[in-house]
Amino acid sequence: MLILTIFDDIGKKIVIIAIITAIITGLCMAKIAKKHFGGVNGDILGASNEITRTVVLIAIIVSINIFLLI
Repeated sequence: MLILTIFDDIGKKIVIIAIITAIITGLCMAKIAKKHFGGVNGDILGASNEITRTVVLIAIIVSINIFLLI
């Protein structure tokens, strides 16, 4: 919660959206890996890291644009 104290109201919302997006993306990656490969290995962890990072950055950009339009 310390990191949330340095942001204003919009910043808090964006941080929460980013955290939720990261969790959902990680869970989706785990489900896909379990279905196709029977589990998670190092390659899946690396791909999950890169995909989650990209998805979270896109979510942050979209959130900033949405909150600036409101």
